[in-house]
Amino acid sequence: MKNGKPSVEDVKRLRDKTKEYYQDVHNEFELDDQYHELDFLSLLGLPKELVKDGIVLPTARMLIDMYTDHVDLANARVSINKKGVTGEASDEAELLRKFGLGLLYRTGIESEVSPFRMAAKHQGLYGLGVLKTVWDADRWPDKPEKKDNEGDKEYAERIDEFRQTRNSQLPIVIREVNPRCIYPDYSYGGRQFVIEVQEKVCFDVMEKYKKWSNPKGRAIDEKVTLTSFWTNEYRCELADDEPILQVKGGVAKHNYGFIPYVLIDSGLGNTSYDADPVKRYVGIIRYLRQMFISESRNYSLRDITCKKGALPWYTLEGDAGTDTTGISILATQYGEAQPLPPGVK
Repeated sequence: MKNGKPSVEDVKRLRDKTKEYYQDVHNEFELDDQYHELDFLSLLGLPKELVKDGIVLPTARMLIDMYTDHVDLANARVSINKKGVTGEASDEAELLRKFGLGLLYRTGIESEVSPFRMAAKHQGLYGLGVLKTVWDADRWPDKPEKKDNEGDKEYAERIDEFRQTRNSQLPIVIREVNPRCIYPDYSYGGRQFVIEVQEKVCFDVMEKYKKWSNPKGRAIDEKVTLTSFWTNEYRCELADDEPILQVKGGVAKHNYGFIPYVLIDSGLGNTSYDADPVKRYVGIIRYLRQMFISESRNYSLRDITCKKGALPWYTLEGDAGTDTTGISILATQYGEAQPLPPGVK
């Protein structure tokens, strides 16, 4: 690291170290996902022959949805500090305030899923919500150049059309990031960097980064690991550990002046003396897992007992001959009549 600018190798080392540091809390996030998706039937401890009748109650999911619904996303406020006491300063602050409200509104209605609602859900589920705000140059069209033998009138019309199109575009993108993809600075007393690790289809990477060499020779339908490293001043983008920013050294100065990630803590955990992220990032279902198992097991057993009592199994005389080797002790379905050979009562 020279003059505060990390190298690509520095980024790789930091990423590997932070991934190791956050492994335990990411394992907890994975368990949170399992309970949120009601994927714990196998943990109820039901007898093998009764597992098919087990019921997993949606209590965990209901709690997360209720938490999300209680986060007020419809009445966002934007405050702008005035740069002076003049009328011009007040007008400028009001203009920026309205721009901020417009940005939030357009982000909410133009996204496939509201990133603010998803961040609120992640906050309740994992104990951490993450929002990322970046400039997307692909949404900001370039000014058209004048063609050969093109008249001034025709060019002026194209310029007017370009301005109308550009003025209707919003090149500032706000999106949610799943906390299982985020690796913030783990040192105590401030956050100096954030690393995001995602997987993307190789075809998409090749289309966006034409000069990427595909160092691992992946097929177009395979997944590529993308690493995004940010500090207040620098950023680095890697695809399968190959730099994809077309700058010398692979690390660029981004001029944002801040790290474009907002990490929203649920406050349900505890900032421990050892800064353990497992204790800090706690969702509302983290310490209710055993209760969910007990609740679903008890409900399942009551339901199965009710079926056995309300739909008892029967045996009938049959005409299957005298061979009794095929007799079942219990019927395979509730209320099913089990035939027996002649003479067997």
